[in-house]
Amino acid sequence: MSQSSTQKQTSLAQQGHRVFDMVRKFAKGAQEIEATLTSTTGEFLRFGNNELGQSQFTKSRTLSIRLASGKKQARTTTGRLDESFIQKAVEKAVDQLLQRSQAEHVVEERLHEAVALGLGHRDLVAAEVLVRELLDLVADADAVGHDQLVGV
Repeated sequence: MSQSSTQKQTSLAQQGHRVFDMVRKFAKGAQEIEATLTSTTGEFLRFGNNELGQSQFTKSRTLSIRLASGKKQARTTTGRLDESFIQKAVEKAVDQLLQRSQAEHVVEERLHEAVALGLGHRDLVAAEVLVRELLDLVADADAVGHDQLVGV
């Protein structure tokens, strides 16, 4: 292994530690933190009429963040590794966790209210199953990326 490639690997490892430290710093309230930093490089050559028409070198880095708290999970991804963009991405995931726990809290309150009103047990179980399925759909939409679903 050449000296320059060893130095590049070291700097990538250092950058990975720096990024994970930032994610950990901003992920308040999450019990589990998973950060995946992916770096890709590529070279594309386009030929036409047996001649080289275009040569392009690409390099990209993507940070994928998964936070979990209890049974709840939130995911987000960013292609920018500046501290402000990492902070926004982590805060988005934390907000997803909090929104989901608030939604579940509201569901629990409504189910307790239904019990107080005297709804039958079968009705309550059916309502709870329906609400849980809706929450799972919302969680799946969050995993895909709510912004992508609504076209923002």
